[in-house]
Amino acid sequence: MKHQQFLPALALAVSIMMVGLSWLLPLSALAQTNSPETSTSAELRQAIKERIEETIKENNNTTERSYYGYIGEITQISTATFGLMTPQGEEKTIQISGDTALLSADKDISLTDLIIGSGVTVMGQPVDELVIAAKRVLARTDNFTENREIKLGSLVSITTSEITLQDRQTQQSMTWSFTRQTVFEDANGQKIAVTNLEEDQAALIITDLDNNDERYIKRVRLLVEVAE
Repeated sequence: MKHQQFLPALALAVSIMMVGLSWLLPLSALAQTNSPETSTSAELRQAIKERIEETIKENNNTTERSYYGYIGEITQISTATFGLMTPQGEEKTIQISGDTALLSADKDISLTDLIIGSGVTVMGQPVDELVIAAKRVLARTDNFTENREIKLGSLVSITTSEITLQDRQTQQSMTWSFTRQTVFEDANGQKIAVTNLEEDQAALIITDLDNNDERYIKRVRLLVEVAE
C-alpha cells in the first residue's frame, strides 16, 4: 500500500523536474546567443564578408583596366568572329558577343556590315596570344598603313599643339603633335574639340608618319563620357 502511494508522488516529482528543464534550456540558449564569444564570431563573419566584397570590387576594377587597343585590316568574317591583320603582320581572331559594341560612322552596325579589307579599331581583352574578346569595334572605310600605331592610356597633358599620353601597357609617357586634320572623338564616336580633352582621361590615340617621318596624331578617341 505504501508503494502504491509512493509511485504517484514520484511521477509528480519527475514531471516538475521536466518542466523546470524545459524552462532552463531556452534560457541557456539565450545566454549563449548573447555571450561575448558568439558576438565575436558574428563580427568575424561580417569582417570576412566585407573583405570578400572588397576583393570582388578590386577584381572588377582590374578587369576594366585590362582592355587593350588593336588596329588592322579585316581578313575574314564568320558568324561570331572576324580575322584581323595588324600593321606588324600579326593575325588575331576577334570574338564578338552580345556585349560588343560595333560602330561605323557613329552608328551601330552588325557583324555582317563589316567588309573584308577595311580598316578597323578594336578595344578588348586578350583571351590568349591569338584571340581577343572585343568590347568595342570601330569599323572604318579606309585601310591602315603599316606606319600607323595605336596607343591606349591616360592623357597626361594637352597643349595647343601637343598631347602627352601615358601608355597603359608600358607606363611610359609619349608626346605627339596634332594638326588641323586630327580628329577628336568622344566615347560614342561623336566629334569633339581638343578643348574637351582633360588630364587623366582614358583615351585611344592613333598616330602616323608625315612626309618628314615625324609621328603625329591622326585620331584621338576618349574612352570615357565627356562631362557636359
